[in-house]
Formats: sequence, C-alpha cells, structure tokens
Amino acid sequence: MRQTALGVWLLALLAAVGCGAGDAEYQAAAAVVEERLAAQDEIADILGRIQGPAQMEEARADLRKRYQHLEALALRAQELGNISQGTKNRLQESLGTRISRSTERLAAESRRVEQLPGGVAFLKSLQAAP
Repeated sequence: MRQTALGVWLLALLAAVGCGAGDAEYQAAAAVVEERLAAQDEIADILGRIQGPAQMEEARADLRKRYQHLEALALRAQELGNISQGTKNRLQESLGTRISRSTERLAAESRRVEQLPGGVAFLKSLQAAP
C-alpha cells in the first residue's frame, strides 16, 4: 500500500512538472493576450466617444499612447517565441470568443470614426510617429 501511494505520488509529481512547462507557456501567452485585449478595449472606448473633429484632437495623445502600448505588446509576444499548438488551442478555447468580440468592436469603432469628417486622416495620423 505504501509503495502504491508513493508511486501514485511520484506519478502526480511528474505529471505536475511535465504540465508545469506547458502551463507556464500558456500563462505567459495568456497574459500577453489578456493585456492586448484590455488595450484594444480601451482604444475602442476612446474611439466610441469621438463624435467629430473636436473629440479627435482631445483623444489623439491618449490613443497614440495606447497604440504604442500595443506595439510593445507585439514585441513581448515575439519574445515568447513559437508557442506550442497545445497552447494555441488552449488560448483559442479560453479566450477565442473574447478575442473575436474585442477585435470586432475595435474594427466597428474604427469604421465609424472613418466616416466622420477628417476621420480617415485622423486614424492614419495615429499610426505615424509622434
């Protein structure tokens, strides 16, 4: 009985250690994705408040800062290297719906601002260096 309990404990420990590496990869990748989604949502919120040229100017510095943050997050994602297919699958399962909603909302707000007077030029200016 004692050997069986020790064997079960060792198997559990090995499984935990083996899963730990994949879990660490998942946690690191999920943290970057979560932070990116938060940044996208902040950008969409700011764009949602824009009703015309006056609000565009008010939002310019804040949006540039948020877009720079997105660029920094892209670098962090690159630093993670190639993540395993298992991690990609876990991310899709856990965050896929949120990724889709956030991306769609940001795209919708961007399209809406493009339709405003000066909107296209405003959005392009955010991509240019400050």
